[in-house]
Amino acid sequence: MKNLLIAFYLTCLALSAVGTTDAQGKRTVVDYYNLTKGENEPKIVQSKGSWHVESADEQITLTVADIPNGYLEFVDTGTGGGSTTVSAALFLAGNGEPMLAVLEAGSTTGTCPDPTYVLKIFHMEMDRMDQIRKVLPELPLGLFLKKGYDPKKSAPNVLPDQSYRIGYRLPRKGTTLEVFLETSNIACGMAMLDGAMPKKEREEREEFLRNVRKEPVKLKWNKGTGRFDLPADK
Repeated sequence: MKNLLIAFYLTCLALSAVGTTDAQGKRTVVDYYNLTKGENEPKIVQSKGSWHVESADEQITLTVADIPNGYLEFVDTGTGGGSTTVSAALFLAGNGEPMLAVLEAGSTTGTCPDPTYVLKIFHMEMDRMDQIRKVLPELPLGLFLKKGYDPKKSAPNVLPDQSYRIGYRLPRKGTTLEVFLETSNIACGMAMLDGAMPKKEREEREEFLRNVRKEPVKLKWNKGTGRFDLPADK
């Protein structure tokens, strides 16, 4: 009897040392997102039936908390007039290792939109989610343009401008990451300058925009390698 009591006591101690998520079930996308944050950085918590990002300044309610599908999303309006949409999607490698993609898509309130995209991939390292690289394939500019179009010859004024950038969309369901060319600044700049832009430069920019593929490039998640792969025809 004494031995049974000791065993029961040790079991209770072991359970008390385990986090609530481990004791009640598997970790979710929320748990892994919180593990990417430092001690004093805002984390996601649940209160009154809703998920929130808690910080010292404000409480941000998640716009999407699709826990079963491993996806979450919220909008941080910040203090500078713009906003940042933060999304996170959970992937699993073939060995069961969790891989979390976190995307910060920012926008400004100026005359011309200036969207930014910051994509980071994390994996588990010593009970922390640390950022890793070399998860995405090379994404050359030609990948987003129609076949036969050479921007180096056809639009030399566009390339140095760097008013285009690569954008991302995380999957809410499934494991396919969408990648596209963000060109809104080019079109807006042309509209703002109107007749002040030289005719040849305007024609080059218009031709460039006509040759940007409308459909996104879809990167498939490869569980075996823990990387995203280009579609076969790319």
